[in-house]
Amino acid sequence: MLYFLVVAFLFCVLTFLHSLSLPSSGALHALETMEKVCVIDFDVHHGNGTEEIARSWTNRQKREQMMRSSSLSAAAAKKQIFFCSIHLADDGVRSGIEFYPNTGVKDDPLGNCLNVAIAPLWANGIEEKRIKTRKRHFDEQTALCEENNEATMNATQDTTTTTANVTTAVTTTTAVTTTTTENSSAANETGREAWMKAVKERLVPAIRAFAPNLLIMSAGFDAAETDLGNVGVDRRGERKVGVNLQPKDYEEMTARLVEAVESCPEAKGVVSILEGGYGSYDASSGLDRDILAKCCVSHVKGLSSFGFDKSTYP
Repeated sequence: MLYFLVVAFLFCVLTFLHSLSLPSSGALHALETMEKVCVIDFDVHHGNGTEEIARSWTNRQKREQMMRSSSLSAAAAKKQIFFCSIHLADDGVRSGIEFYPNTGVKDDPLGNCLNVAIAPLWANGIEEKRIKTRKRHFDEQTALCEENNEATMNATQDTTTTTANVTTAVTTTTAVTTTTTENSSAANETGREAWMKAVKERLVPAIRAFAPNLLIMSAGFDAAETDLGNVGVDRRGERKVGVNLQPKDYEEMTARLVEAVESCPEAKGVVSILEGGYGSYDASSGLDRDILAKCCVSHVKGLSSFGFDKSTYP
C-alpha cells in the first residue's frame, strides 16, 4: 500500500478545488490502473464543493456512456468517483444556530455521493424538552378535567366508572409518551458517540462496497473538542460547542478507513489532505493549537496503524 500525507493549509472551496478534487479526477485520467477513487471528507463542515465536482464528473461520465462517445475508451468508461462526507448539520429552526454551510443532509445515489449528517451537541435534548412540555400540558388538562368531573358528578357507579376510564386513559397516554421520549432520545444521538458510530456503520461499509483503488481523505480536524471550527453562536450571542472528538478518535477513525480500503482486492494507496482545524481560543491566552497538533499526530498514527489496537475499539 502507498501512503501520502499532503499538508495544504487551505480552507473549504480552495481546498476542494485545488487540493482534493483535482487529484481524484487526475488520478483516474493519469493512471491506467486506477478505476475507482473514493473521497472521504471528515471536516466538520459539509464538503459541498467537492460533492458538486464529484457529481458533475459522474454525470458527465454517464452522459458520455449513453452517447457512446468515440472519445471514451472501454477503460475510461469503468472509472468512477465515490464521495462521502461526515459533518455537522443544523438548519437552526429549533436551536437558533444555523451551522455553515447548512447542506449535505441528503444522499445522492445517482451522483455517487453519500452524506452523513451528525446532529450538533447543542441540539441534544431539544426533542425531549418538546415532548416533556407537551406531556406536562396534557397532564394539566387531564387534572383539570378530573376536578370538574368530581365537582359536577354524583358519587354514583357511573361516576366511579368514568373516573376509572379517565385514569386508564391517562396511564396509557403517559406510557406512550414515555416510549416516544425514549425513541426520540435514541434517534437524536449527538457528539463523538454519534460521529464514531457513523464511521463504523456507514463510512466503512460504504468503502468496502465501493472497493476503491485509491482512497483520498479530506482530513479536517475542526470537529475536535474546543476547536473554533465547530462552535456555533445562537440568537442570544452565546457560543456553543458542536462536537467533541478527541485525538484518539481521529486515530481510530483513520485506522478504520485505512483498514477498510486495505481489505479491497484492488487497493493501491491512501492520500491524506489537511483541511480544517484551527485550535482553541481563550480571551486571556489567545489561540492555542495544541489540540490541532495532537489530532494531526493521531491521524498520522492511524495512517500507519502504529499502535492501533483493534481490541480497544469495539
